[in-house]
Amino acid sequence: VTRSTSGWTTTVQSVTATKKYLWNYETVTYTDGSTANTDPVIIGVYGDTGPEGPQGPNGNDGVTYEIACSVGNVTIASDADSATLNCSAGFYRKEGTAARQAHTCRFAVYSRTGTTYALLTMYNSTYINNGYDDGVNIKANVYTGYDAVVIFMFSSAYTGTSPAGQAYLAKCEIIVKKQGNTGPQGPQGPTGGTGSQGPRGYRGPGLRGPQDWTQAELDFQFYKGADGEPYEDFVVYNGSYYKCIKTHTKTASNYPGSTYDTNNGLWQLSTKMGLVAANILFAQHGYFGSAKISGDWMISTNGTIDGTAYDNGATYQGITAYSLFNPNNPLGKYLAKYAYGSDYSFTSSNTTKSWTTLTLEAGKVYYLSAKGYGSSSTGYYIRVRNSSTGTTYSPILINSTSAVTRAGYIKPTESGTYYLEIYNPNGLSGTVNTVTLEEKNFAPYYALDLLTGKTYQGDVYVRGGVRSPFTYLGRGGTFGNDFSDNIAVYSASASDYALPWTTDQSGRKVVITNYYWNGSYSTASGYAQLTAPTGKYFYEDGIQKSTIKLSREAVELLGYGDNNSFYGWIVLKRIDLGTESRYGHHMKMLAVGRVTGSSSGASVSYHTFDGSTMSVTRDGTGIYTLSWSNNNWYADAGHVFVMVCGYGVIDSGSNPLYASVKSQTKTSITVQTADDDSRNDGAFNFFLMNFNDWIYL
Repeated sequence: VTRSTSGWTTTVQSVTATKKYLWNYETVTYTDGSTANTDPVIIGVYGDTGPEGPQGPNGNDGVTYEIACSVGNVTIASDADSATLNCSAGFYRKEGTAARQAHTCRFAVYSRTGTTYALLTMYNSTYINNGYDDGVNIKANVYTGYDAVVIFMFSSAYTGTSPAGQAYLAKCEIIVKKQGNTGPQGPQGPTGGTGSQGPRGYRGPGLRGPQDWTQAELDFQFYKGADGEPYEDFVVYNGSYYKCIKTHTKTASNYPGSTYDTNNGLWQLSTKMGLVAANILFAQHGYFGSAKISGDWMISTNGTIDGTAYDNGATYQGITAYSLFNPNNPLGKYLAKYAYGSDYSFTSSNTTKSWTTLTLEAGKVYYLSAKGYGSSSTGYYIRVRNSSTGTTYSPILINSTSAVTRAGYIKPTESGTYYLEIYNPNGLSGTVNTVTLEEKNFAPYYALDLLTGKTYQGDVYVRGGVRSPFTYLGRGGTFGNDFSDNIAVYSASASDYALPWTTDQSGRKVVITNYYWNGSYSTASGYAQLTAPTGKYFYEDGIQKSTIKLSREAVELLGYGDNNSFYGWIVLKRIDLGTESRYGHHMKMLAVGRVTGSSSGASVSYHTFDGSTMSVTRDGTGIYTLSWSNNNWYADAGHVFVMVCGYGVIDSGSNPLYASVKSQTKTSITVQTADDDSRNDGAFNFFLMNFNDWIYL
């Protein structure tokens, strides 16, 4: 018996209620032309439906489906709820047939329990040539809840004049990937290394108060301490403590506990324990007088703004004066945020002209002044404008055809970037001469930086010693340390150094040495040089000097200036240090003067260092005795050291006059004058010093 492999077909038997098997068989053609069917091949067995089991436990968490199938070029893919079935190789035909075939492609989706979820039919009329036909896509729903889903793909038989092929059976299995149970926690890994330090955070608001709510002025600004705000306010009202929880300005009706407060949430009742210590310490017992804490500073609430005194609770432009304390400017010096001192001309086409951007703080007071003129008295404005909100502050109207100065105050309610600008809505041409924006700072009578220990005092009484050790400044350096007033420099040849020339140096004394440091001597021929900027000077010996030089010596300087300008440094003294050559000792005068004599008498004009009086008598022709009233100038006559020299010509003659000391006592000298061997009357100059001052010690 010969089994032919050509012309065989595959038959699919449907599952019915009575049949329990799914099988297929082949038709075999024998050599004698007879045919017979093979025994069925069982594809699947379906048992009777069992009784319903008990409800199982809750399932695990959701699953993810991964569908893969390959029959020829068949592929299947899906997402969580559906699968797209791509049928591209499902039909086969007998050899030698070239007719167009029409087939129906069906997809049956089953679960392993035999439940049919989808039975979809696709009609394919694509021409079939040798091999496989083109495919089309069918989308079938795939449901969850089973470990696997079996997909069968088959075609209906074709009946026609030409032999028809039938699709062979294909099967794809959807693999369900279940999420596993959470495994046990692993051991703790090694501790990681220390990370790099992060950037410094923004400075938070300072605690302000507790202050008496009734003492604050109307329109006083209270802050809750949000980002960018300078303060976190506490107040006392009717014996209770309140914390500001909404930034607002004071009115007569929004006191803590008021109806307005209740409806709008301005204040929160605070426990006394957190604030009672501050209230007792600073207010009732006054351990620190009028002290208040402002950030890292303890300051007096009594002080000045622009030289005007303000006491505790006094306001400046509606803001408590002491709240304008600036820790970066503890002395409250003039602080210009912007100063424009050159003429700027604009035309009618310039509606807005911004000079610069500024960073302004909420809760501060700024003074804006401008000088200028325009082509018409309708005017233009100088103003400050918030760069993000567009809010403008204190527009100054320049409404004159000749130069005028206008000014106003700015109190920003938001911290941020601002524009300083010209606003020209009337389309004028004009010129702005100067513009200045100045921050108004409170100068407390005392301020102590609790972080660094720096202190600023108005009047200081100190019992004990205060010293400032010498610090070294390298060649070409700048004196940048405000709290080191004794400075050593070193010159190898000619070395330049820079001093500060700002108003905060006024009244500061600095000693500079150029001789020796850390085992090295300055060269004997070298010098250190200090140069003043244009318009500022060193004041020495009555001369305004642009440069001073230090050889091996020490110099003491005193900063000289007022509240608005620094003029320069006064040279108080110079002292030689370890010079190779010698320059001597300073001479100190007890008295200087001139005696004028004639045949009729004598007179003296003089200056004494202590105000002692002097007199002169004519003892004869060309003989004069000069006396002084202070018996304590000299210990004895031997210490009297006097220099005399003739002045002019002899009395009633034309010959030059000479003078010499004839004798001396503790309180007088006798001088004789002449032009030759005989004495003549005339005048002589003198100075007195103490010979004992030149004893070598």
